[in-house]
Amino acid sequence: NNNKYKATTKIYSFDPHPRTYHTSYMVGFAGPVQAALAVTDWLADPDGKPPKFKAGEFLALTEDGKIFVFQSPVNWVEINQPYCAIGSGAEYARGALASGKTPLEAVKLAAEHDVYTGMGFQEFNH
Repeated sequence: NNNKYKATTKIYSFDPHPRTYHTSYMVGFAGPVQAALAVTDWLADPDGKPPKFKAGEFLALTEDGKIFVFQSPVNWVEINQPYCAIGSGAEYARGALASGKTPLEAVKLAAEHDVYTGMGFQEFNH
């Protein structure tokens, strides 16, 4: 589908905080924008009560090289694999990563097979 539109970024950077993580980190999300906005607002200022929501997936990449997934911003689960993917196209992306594709190639391949994946691509390097 060549009619995909460019959306606002789904990846945000955060500073270390005692209630979140001890190094800087980036968080990407899949799912409803309302959940993402609530979580990213809380991660930016985590001194209040964390938001609760029923849908949405988040993936955190930390400055010290760890990968976490979460559905609640206070319950992160570490992924002990060299890569991870979230969202409706995650299985396609993980398969592509397992076969040696780069993360960008994996997301583009997932977008070819999942109508909810895509809407623009941006690669981040550290």
